[in-house]
Amino acid sequence: MILNNVKQPFTNDLISIRVTDGKISRIQPKPFDDTDTTFAPDLKNAIVFPGLINSHDHLDFNLFPALGDRKYQNYTEWGKYIHQAYKDQINAVLKVPVALREQWGI
Repeated sequence: MILNNVKQPFTNDLISIRVTDGKISRIQPKPFDDTDTTFAPDLKNAIVFPGLINSHDHLDFNLFPALGDRKYQNYTEWGKYIHQAYKDQINAVLKVPVALREQWGI
């Protein structure tokens, strides 16, 4: 599947995304040319954004600041990186009791 000319949130820059076997395989700033051989709906003026997270399962994580400083290949790469680079910040939040973190998340 190809998603040509979709807007990125917060920037409104247009990008094009290729999805192969259910995963994003390429992102580029210009449209893909092979739309005649691949499913490519017309998404003019559509905004693309990552899937939403069920906040009920993550209430105690809302106390953490946004961690990371670049784009990552996947969540496991991000997770490994932040636990090394932001160890002190993570440990400071983990000192707050879970019940209080959950209340903050609510």
